[in-house]
Amino acid sequence: AAAAAAGCDVAELRLDYLAGDVTEAGLAALLEGRACPVIVTYRPDWEGGQYGGDEDTRLAMLVEAVRLGAEYIDIELLAAERLGAPSPGGGG
Repeated sequence: AAAAAAGCDVAELRLDYLAGDVTEAGLAALLEGRACPVIVTYRPDWEGGQYGGDEDTRLAMLVEAVRLGAEYIDIELLAAERLGAPSPGGGG
């Protein structure tokens, strides 16, 4: 709500900066009633982020964000390939 009040067109939700483990219920609460589109990011430490946990858990939370209606997710190329997304060159 603060992002929309400030005139933002989109807000980034950095799950890796939140204290403690992110749960599905917690993510749902963060996405509920948002006033503008969001980009959900859960950046791993190997890409300069703060998340140092299990990769399957991280990817599952990003998939859950999509299921909950997040307009965008920000993922690394390696993660996108692991989730079955086509490669940027269209070869996959």
